[in-house]
Amino acid sequence: MTSEPEVVRETLEGFNGAPYTITSPHPESHMASVNPRWFVSCLDGAYYNATAHAKSAWSDNEGKVWVDSAHFDAIDWVEETYGEKAAIKAMDIDYTNLSMEEVQERLKVFPSVYDRIETYKRVLNDASYRTGISLVMVAEGKPAAVWLLFRGQVRTDGPGGLAMGLRKTIEVLKEVYDLAEREPAYHR
Repeated sequence: MTSEPEVVRETLEGFNGAPYTITSPHPESHMASVNPRWFVSCLDGAYYNATAHAKSAWSDNEGKVWVDSAHFDAIDWVEETYGEKAAIKAMDIDYTNLSMEEVQERLKVFPSVYDRIETYKRVLNDASYRTGISLVMVAEGKPAAVWLLFRGQVRTDGPGGLAMGLRKTIEVLKEVYDLAEREPAYHR
């Protein structure tokens, strides 16, 4: 019988045409506090464009399976819109162990970035409502740096089990990730 991480690795590779590896998460990442049962990720940067919507997948201690997109750098968003001095101001904030809402509240002094996050959250909520797949935006921070990512929960109880649930989740994540990256309206 094929193990869960093997099914996930094979499904991700088949969908994205990129090599995925069963690994341990980086100890400095937010994953260390979650302590996943297993972790699958594409480590080859040459495949970034093909895998950004589904950079990694993992299972928590309750057996739930999750897919995470690549990170968006919120400090870069501040710099793109408001310049280097504003980015330095944004880097004066300690983003360690903050919820998505707390991060967004700290970035409220940069209205364009705050609105961008709101727009992304709305896109995720709309896609969740339309597809029945739970999608959220998650923050990972430390002093002077904060990254955001899209996360989808894989439904494993339907027809086709884990492989089909994973495929549906990464299809929806790809749709919302591509929309977020492509739409100029989101980049105010």
